[in-house]
Amino acid sequence: MAKIISNYDELPLLNRKVYDLVIHHAGGNVKQFAESIGVKQQVLDRIFKVDARNGKYPSVSGNIREALCSKFGLDEAWFYNTASLDKHDGDKALPIFIAYEYLRSKGIVHTQKDVCTTMGVSKENISRAFNGNEKYLTPSFLQRFNSSFGFIFNEEFLMNGTEPMLKDANVVPAPNHDGELYTENTHGAKFYAVGDDFRMEVRLVPFCAYGRFINELNTLGQDNDDWGVESFMTDKIVHGNYLAFEIKGDSMDDGTRNSFEEGDIVLTRELDRVHWKDGLRFNDHPYWVVVFDNSVLIKQIISQDLANGTITFHSINPSPEYSDFTLNMDDIRTLYYVLQKKPKVIKF
Repeated sequence: MAKIISNYDELPLLNRKVYDLVIHHAGGNVKQFAESIGVKQQVLDRIFKVDARNGKYPSVSGNIREALCSKFGLDEAWFYNTASLDKHDGDKALPIFIAYEYLRSKGIVHTQKDVCTTMGVSKENISRAFNGNEKYLTPSFLQRFNSSFGFIFNEEFLMNGTEPMLKDANVVPAPNHDGELYTENTHGAKFYAVGDDFRMEVRLVPFCAYGRFINELNTLGQDNDDWGVESFMTDKIVHGNYLAFEIKGDSMDDGTRNSFEEGDIVLTRELDRVHWKDGLRFNDHPYWVVVFDNSVLIKQIISQDLANGTITFHSINPSPEYSDFTLNMDDIRTLYYVLQKKPKVIKF
């Protein structure tokens, strides 16, 4: 019979899931299991014990998760599924609830009420959807859920549990709080430790400050009274000049999930001018914030003519007033490629 630690029921969800594997594959022998997945025994053992320094259980590190995924072919979703190893498929938690547990683990939300606030829906709707009520757990509801958290989840996972749970991305939306300051990069982006990840805080340019942003583009300091800050989660410290922009207008709104609506926030990284001549990777990063003359616009780049030194920009809104236009690269002051979108909160 497998040996089970006395504090098993006290373990956090992720830690308990890992210990379930220890029981299942090594009869509760942590040393044997650690050796089998290629991590040190003390590294694995510590997540099953309260840290005397803060009275809390350590979080499951990224190294442990990667080792488990490699050894057993697990997806990230497994760590947030409340089902036990011996339960059949029908007893597994709903995909949306697994996604909710993931958001909780990252500090993006703490309660179902936080989900209600972010989505702009009632507590009753969330409760019924999380309990599997098909009248509320509709494709449109799932898409709204995904949209509210920056489309970080794969739609097929939310619809039917098809893994992987997450899209391939290092950055996901985060609340503007939590964590202790860990470091700050040379461009002023701050990183706060949140478990094994980081909350990256960057400067936000609201559209009411676009004029000042243009006028002071070459002399901007680290602090601007009419700027705000916005946060995103990242699994590593990143370098470069990152800014968040508030979307203005509807030229990039075609009514689909790819739209950028007025009030949305986008996380961007500046592409240094020396790299423009190498060819813009607009297939990998289709959406850009371009600064030229007295304009700050978010557009899709559809072509670049290196011979003539031009870039062609496109608006996804099909209205005739938003036609494509081409700029000479010498006339462009700055380019930022869009990494993530944080949709505006809609309340009813």
